[in-house]
Amino acid sequence: MAKKVELLSNLDKIHTTDLGVVRIKKNLCLDTNDVVKYCISKILDKNCLIYQEGKNWYCEMDSIKITINASSYTIITAHKVNHNKSKKIEQKLSIRKEKCPKNHRCKAVPICPVNALSQKEKEVPEVDETKCIACGKCMVLCPKKVFVIEKMNC
Repeated sequence: MAKKVELLSNLDKIHTTDLGVVRIKKNLCLDTNDVVKYCISKILDKNCLIYQEGKNWYCEMDSIKITINASSYTIITAHKVNHNKSKKIEQKLSIRKEKCPKNHRCKAVPICPVNALSQKEKEVPEVDETKCIACGKCMVLCPKKVFVIEKMNC
């Protein structure tokens, strides 16, 4: 507990480098330039788990882990933490509209197991991302390779 108080009493010393800002924004998908302020707000949350191991402080909150150098108070990194044993890769289905031949009934629409694909008349199909489970059945069926499963960054 005394160690935690040490970090909390030195919040004004917490900083990061320019590269740290870029790395943290990318890792956490932040749209703010003030990543230090963001990290401090996480550290101050009553549910934040703060502990020191070796030369670093670790602050865990909301599936985020912040690493701070204990002597310089530099935020080294912050990243999302997956507490599940199996790592789930977030994926989404994209449609390459430029590859889709127009004026036909898409054979992939009726085979979608969750009805995530739809088609108006004979236009390019559309995907409902709230329904799609990225199973890949449409990819296998389409000879023009219109459907692509992409890894989501954020």
